[in-house]
Amino acid sequence: IEELRHNLRTREDQPVPVFPFAYDWRQPLERTEALLAAFIDEVIARTKLLRHYAAAGYGEDPKVNLVGHSMGGLVIAGYLERTGKKHRVHKVATLATPFQGSFEAVIKVTTGTANLGEKAPSSREREAARITPALYQLLPSFSNGLILDPRLPQTSLFDPALWQPSIIDTLKEYIRLHGLARTGRDQQARQLFEGLLTAARRHRTRIDRLDLAACGLDPSS
Repeated sequence: IEELRHNLRTREDQPVPVFPFAYDWRQPLERTEALLAAFIDEVIARTKLLRHYAAAGYGEDPKVNLVGHSMGGLVIAGYLERTGKKHRVHKVATLATPFQGSFEAVIKVTTGTANLGEKAPSSREREAARITPALYQLLPSFSNGLILDPRLPQTSLFDPALWQPSIIDTLKEYIRLHGLARTGRDQQARQLFEGLLTAARRHRTRIDRLDLAACGLDPSS
């Protein structure tokens, strides 16, 4: 951040405002999008107070440039899709963003292994992954990305029936440890799992229908 602030300025006495957007990556991405919208408003308000920006007419049509890495690019895409032409963005750059999902999320949920198998499986990591909404929102959906037994009726990772029963067991144990109800935990676990996958599918649908041109941004620039 300090390097960007230093290297982007053309004069020593005219700093360029660069701010990091910190967020909890485990939370549903829709929630993070709302936080990003509020953060952009705050950045614009701070930038308006800089004398050289005010003198250059920044306040007439204030906007920001966004750089998103990995999941950060998905947050930006969701923000743009949600706000349409009402967004306050001039340009966007994304780096290594899994716009159609990542197999690493599947590996993390099923085995607890990260980095595409470079580390040993971990039961603690697996149990944590299975209750993390954002990981489900990273499930892959691209064509030919999933090879299934043709005899199976399920065709999508967003279908609960495609996953191993142990995920329900993990969620049921989580409900036993932290929930209030003493009965019906199996049904609660199944509803929770279905809800996580449904929310993930809904998020992917939103990202897929993002049209940068319709948002007033030039995809070729």
